[in-house]
Amino acid sequence: MTETTARRFSLVGIRADGWLDEFLASAEPLSRVAEIVGPETFALSVIAGARVMELAMAHGGEVRVKYLEGEEGPLRESTLSEFTANVARACLRIEEGDAPLGDAPTEADLRAAVGVRTLLVAPLYGLGLSALIDDGRTRSIEIEVGDTVQVVHLRDLRSLLETRIQNLAAAAQAKPGARIPIQRFEEASEAFEKGEHAKVVERLGPLVASIAALARRPEQRSLDAASRSTVGRGLRELALSLRALGRGSEAEAVLRLAIQWSRDDADAASAFAALGGVLLEAKRDGEAIGLLRRAMALGASDADVLPPLALALARRGRSLAAMGLVRAAEGAGLVDARLAEARSIAAPRLGAAWDAFEDFLEHGFSDDSPS
Repeated sequence: MTETTARRFSLVGIRADGWLDEFLASAEPLSRVAEIVGPETFALSVIAGARVMELAMAHGGEVRVKYLEGEEGPLRESTLSEFTANVARACLRIEEGDAPLGDAPTEADLRAAVGVRTLLVAPLYGLGLSALIDDGRTRSIEIEVGDTVQVVHLRDLRSLLETRIQNLAAAAQAKPGARIPIQRFEEASEAFEKGEHAKVVERLGPLVASIAALARRPEQRSLDAASRSTVGRGLRELALSLRALGRGSEAEAVLRLAIQWSRDDADAASAFAALGGVLLEAKRDGEAIGLLRRAMALGASDADVLPPLALALARRGRSLAAMGLVRAAEGAGLVDARLAEARSIAAPRLGAAWDAFEDFLEHGFSDDSPS
């Protein structure tokens, strides 16, 4: 019997990494819509062909969405949770089959073989699709997750993504209440401590919509302090995991939700500091400065605040303030690449006078200094 040699096709030309960020960057109003409805819901609405026309805040803080189904579909209105469930179900109805590849498949052939929904949904969950492997009987996908590469059956990947979409729909449809799945937060926290960022996103990502809904309802006030703290910490860890996976815009949205769930000044300080760090990475230095100063006022640690704030100030041309923070951080024994970057920007602008000042702080007046 002749053994079939597996064929490997690179997906570099059709993979859709970063498509949502690029889409949102094309028009500022789209970014504002995504911030309100949530990046995941917005992305699924694009995939499903639903176009948001208007957002409104109803009595009690409930968000209502007017949207078109397709280019010429009817104008519909629903609550945000109903909209999320509707676009999720619409995405699940998109059929994906095993289209033929032929001897020399084009990019269009590869796109059809993998499936447009799979190509667009996978990056939303930090999965980079690098290659399609066909051995004549089954098809597999090479997936990049962080620094690792895994090979999974194409059907298993589709099933995983469908489960994630179903989880989003279920979370949106769940009646908000004061019940919090604490065990999932604890599992996510353990994964975060191990640096398993994709697992953190897997455990907590589907809960964001329901937590956001609960944050706007009276039931939130019935939660005990420990539960509120657990949710706030979990949201911060989810945001930092999204940030580590290169999903900065989603991290920003989750951190803004974490601020709402802050139990006390310490929780709020951590959330403001983390959000400031995310905006710093996005080169939104002016916004980062305000958030980091708020974190400092609430008692955030020097390690969380001084390095990013020094760099943000240096980038904004506030060299003296930046160098003051650099020296304070170095004096506290902090070692951080952002401090070195801030110094490299700010110190040359201050020139010889600053060099002399630092020399004085280090050595005092020399013996031959004029009295």
